[in-house]
Amino acid sequence: MMNSISLSNATDFHELYLTTGTVLAKAVETQEGTSDEGYCIRTAQSEVSASLAASCLLVPNVGDVCSVAIDEQGRGWLLAILVQANPSQGVLSHAGQFSIQAQGTLHLSGQEIINDARAQLHLSAPEVSVHSDEMAIQTQEVAVSANKAQVISKTMSVVADKVEHVVGLMMQKLSESFRVIKGHDEKQSGSSRQLVEKEAVLHAKNVISSAEKQMIMEAEKIHLG
Repeated sequence: MMNSISLSNATDFHELYLTTGTVLAKAVETQEGTSDEGYCIRTAQSEVSASLAASCLLVPNVGDVCSVAIDEQGRGWLLAILVQANPSQGVLSHAGQFSIQAQGTLHLSGQEIINDARAQLHLSAPEVSVHSDEMAIQTQEVAVSANKAQVISKTMSVVADKVEHVVGLMMQKLSESFRVIKGHDEKQSGSSRQLVEKEAVLHAKNVISSAEKQMIMEAEKIHLG
C-alpha cells in the first residue's frame, strides 16, 4: 500500500505516492557524469522510470531495493537505497560541489583510504600532524616553503639525479658525517673557512693549490717531502 504526500500548488503536480521497488537498470554513464534518463525501477504496481533525487547520494546498483516517489503523471524519483544487493561496495556521488561539515571532530576510518583528485588536492589547517610507520611519496615536482623546518630522523637516505639547495643561511650540527662521491666534486664560494679541532688529513693522487696573491702556511713545524 502506498502513502501519499501532498505538495504545494506551486509545483506542476499535487501529490506524490511513496512505494518501494528494485533497480532493474542503471542510468547511462557519460563523460560529464550520470545522465538524467533515470533508473528503471520495478515496483509492486508496475515498472517506472525514476530520476535520482538530490537526497540519494548512494549510487544505485542493479538489484538494490529502493524507496521511490511517483507523481500523478507517472514520473518517479529514486529517494534512497534501502537494501544494497552488494553491501560490500558503495559509492557516494553528487553532480556538483559537495561539502561535509561537522561542528566537532570529523573522523574517517577504514582499512584503506584513498584520495584521488583529478585536478588538485588541498589541505588547509592551522596544524597538520601525520603519523605513519612507513611513507612513500612519488611526484614529478615538489616545492616546500616554510619559515622554520625541523627534521629528526635516525636514518635518512636521499637518492636523486639532481639536488639544488638555495638558502640564505645553512647551519649543520652533526656527530659524524661521511660523503662518498664517485664523480666530480666542486665547491664555489666568495670566501671559505674551515676549523678542525684535532687532525685534518688530505689525501689525493694529485693536489694542486693555487693563489692569485698570497699563500700562507703557519705552523710550529712544517714537513715537506
